[in-house]
Amino acid sequence: GFFDIMDEALIFRNGAITGFPTVSVPGHLSVGTGMLNGHHNFIGNGFYYRVEQQILSPGNIIAEADRYLADPQLALDLFDFIMNPDGETIFEAATRHFGDGIFTASVNELTLRGAQHSLIDMAAAFAGGARADYYELADQVAIPQVLGLLDEHAESGKKMLFFVSMYTTDDSGEH
Repeated sequence: GFFDIMDEALIFRNGAITGFPTVSVPGHLSVGTGMLNGHHNFIGNGFYYRVEQQILSPGNIIAEADRYLADPQLALDLFDFIMNPDGETIFEAATRHFGDGIFTASVNELTLRGAQHSLIDMAAAFAGGARADYYELADQVAIPQVLGLLDEHAESGKKMLFFVSMYTTDDSGEH
């Protein structure tokens, strides 16, 4: 189970992200790309896009779940539009290095480009409208989702890279 994962995984303990004050989106993008805040185009949770007169953020994927579930490519298009075009996600870097010899998964994580499994796949379980308890539900299925993916891909002989976030603690820290 979970403790087996911890015994065999590479886990960063007591890690730090440079940037003050800490803000969700830039922090997640820094971990997911290796770029410092601002270098991935974010110093806050979103920015105002004058052409469309709206605030853009990777968080739009969750806030407008129905729209992104209807056309999951929109999530990747949004990520490509708002991210530094020279940036590479950890999933893209791992695939570049290992080729077909790795399975990558972005669980509850906004850094999703290049992941073979991402919140777009998981969000389908919540189709039918935005839910007030989305964060709690997403967190409740995060570990079973990881365990299921590990079981599904265990016999493949591939290396596995998972980037897992827990929404509830992140959301609580911002209020």
